[in-house]
Amino acid sequence: MKSGHSIHYDIHGLVSITVRTANPAKLIEIEHQLSEFKSAATGDGDIRIEDYSQAPQSSDVSGEHYNYQEGYLHLPSYRACFLVRDGRIEMFSDGLFLPVNLLVHLALLHKGYSLVHSAGVEIHGNRYLAPAFGGVGKTIFAASCVFSGGKLFGDDLTIIGHGCLLPYPISLSVYPYHVPLLRLTDKGIQRAFKKTAFLNWLTAPFESRRGRLSRLFRVGLNSFKIHCVNVRPRQIFGAGFMAEPGPAAAVCYLSRDFAREGVNLEAVDPHALAKVCTEVLFHEWHASLRYLLIYSAFSAFSLENCMLRTRQLLQLEFEKYPCYIAHIARRIDNVEYPKLLLEQLESALNRGIRSSGLFRLYDSGTPV
Repeated sequence: MKSGHSIHYDIHGLVSITVRTANPAKLIEIEHQLSEFKSAATGDGDIRIEDYSQAPQSSDVSGEHYNYQEGYLHLPSYRACFLVRDGRIEMFSDGLFLPVNLLVHLALLHKGYSLVHSAGVEIHGNRYLAPAFGGVGKTIFAASCVFSGGKLFGDDLTIIGHGCLLPYPISLSVYPYHVPLLRLTDKGIQRAFKKTAFLNWLTAPFESRRGRLSRLFRVGLNSFKIHCVNVRPRQIFGAGFMAEPGPAAAVCYLSRDFAREGVNLEAVDPHALAKVCTEVLFHEWHASLRYLLIYSAFSAFSLENCMLRTRQLLQLEFEKYPCYIAHIARRIDNVEYPKLLLEQLESALNRGIRSSGLFRLYDSGTPV
């Protein structure tokens, strides 16, 4: 794609994004995050992403490694430059120096919404938000619900705000154990994972050897391994997979637990849950936060205030819904756990409705 040609994305009329890049790899990565929001809109919108060659000119006013001028932080050694001011975000870089989802979150906060690192699904007439760290089972839970007739808000990120969940479906990060669970029949994906398994078998005897030749052998073969493949949700679930915006029925934090059997559901304080979900969300971007800290030192932007606003927004939202923590046994079958979790959530909701008609099932002293 030639530099200057624009691609536009619009996220539910809340955040508009313009991308101009001559880097195909950069565009592919952006598409994995935003392909469901492609738009015919024009103009720069709330977020502008371009290549470093298009960055505004700057004199060296702060130091050898970075400089700040007129709202822009330049990092020449990283070939990156960005601005965050009054809901407007601009990033000039050869790669995705700051993750797209981080930029989207900053723009959403300005509109009173937040991303949550969570699965979000609609099934049997209820909408559920299931936040968790990576690798706990969000994708498995989301896929099980959709294959059972439900709809998807997202398997990794969901938007929340103003008493409503909104879809944010990005490409699923598919690992070998996901292939049967996601019913993937793509021969290319299967071949890639089989090749990686064979390479793992070849390199395994050399993992503990310290010699230079052993190390070169491992490094050489590791470069051909494919551990994860990005697959767009419509390739897995079909064109009608996306849920309609609406209020949640419950928020349930997912946690793997060595000490328990099966799936155990406990009520939890929404304020404690908001704190944990804020920390989980920003942990996903931890490698990039240092650059926002540098930016905070020069500009009116404050990373600390950004995290505080996220936590406060999630507190306000979670107060509207019953909140739970699901303790999931570490060794539970990946097919069984989503069914047990959904059964327990539906049972808890039914008990709450019968007992009082108002959801106040949590104990404010219960830790997450």
